[in-house]
Amino acid sequence: FLDASMITDTFQLLAAANKAVYALTKDSLTTHGLHTELIFCLSGNRSISAALNTFGIKDNSQSIVVAVIDADPEKLQASLAAVQGRRSDIARLEHICNVDKFKKTYKITDAELSHVGA
Repeated sequence: FLDASMITDTFQLLAAANKAVYALTKDSLTTHGLHTELIFCLSGNRSISAALNTFGIKDNSQSIVVAVIDADPEKLQASLAAVQGRRSDIARLEHICNVDKFKKTYKITDAELSHVGA
């Protein structure tokens, strides 16, 4: 489970998932599990606890992303059943993302952000 306020696009998730799966296949996980590695790969720093604090869900999380990499149907259903609330289309991420928090976390300036999509 990920804090959706820190995810701006599906590409961000796919890049982190790809990096996590690659680390798993090379037996070089930094963390002790694939899903924790996904969270770690989203982070811009080398601290596992900082990554978990930044991208993991909290008691006050309003929106979450359920990311299941090794999705057998039973595991996926169990993960989805644990979520209270309504499902939204993943394309809504850009509207859910907390841009100010995102910019601060990744140290992105307004000038850099203005070039996105240009």
